[in-house]
Amino acid sequence: MNDFSQIYNIVIVGVGGQGTILASKVLAQAALNMGAFVRSAETIGMAQRGGSVLGHIRIAKDSNKLHSPLVPLGGAHLILGFEPAEAVRATTFANAHSTIICSDMAVPATNSSLSKNSTKAKSATGAGTSGVNAASALTNIDARDKGIYNGKAELDWLYNLAANNELKQVIVISSDELIAQTGSAKCQNIALIGAATALGLFSADIVEATIKSLVKPQFLQMNMLAFKYGIEQCRKMTQGVTD
Repeated sequence: MNDFSQIYNIVIVGVGGQGTILASKVLAQAALNMGAFVRSAETIGMAQRGGSVLGHIRIAKDSNKLHSPLVPLGGAHLILGFEPAEAVRATTFANAHSTIICSDMAVPATNSSLSKNSTKAKSATGAGTSGVNAASALTNIDARDKGIYNGKAELDWLYNLAANNELKQVIVISSDELIAQTGSAKCQNIALIGAATALGLFSADIVEATIKSLVKPQFLQMNMLAFKYGIEQCRKMTQGVTD
């Protein structure tokens, strides 16, 4: 478990409506409950319009070390990506020692969702093809507008960064498996938190208690299943990975 003697920086990225703000609250409160100091900030103006949402969480045992709530570029220890393309955008905050935990649930751009030919969000590990290679997927917005975006190229690009030692590791949470475990993909935020907990950053008991204090009772069982799934998935994917 991290004692936060040094500043620990977390960046959370996703699309409005995915639960990024709740995830920020859970992690920040859990760190506070562990006796650390926290500074955080979110950009939530686009949340209601399906736009990008970015959250910063900075944690330290000594409050005097936390002069700003914003994670510097290249300064993130952990990036939680609720959506593959948003995770790719957030790599400006990453370095060779960064871990990215990302959902494979691709969310089409807002203008694609509103078009007549728009498609539902797809799992990057499920059926279908992106129709584009990694380079064009990262730069060609038309791919999302034409309804062929499923996030696979983005995830492949992240895996390549890790293979080239430009990231420490990439951990992907399968939305299909999450649905099979919990009955819903709406609790992916808690699954990502579970994966982060499995890295040894937080006390699992404290995070679980924090989730129970912040999640509505009618959704608690589903979210606790998601939390356990995230822990299991992270442990499975990090076997053999050393600090």
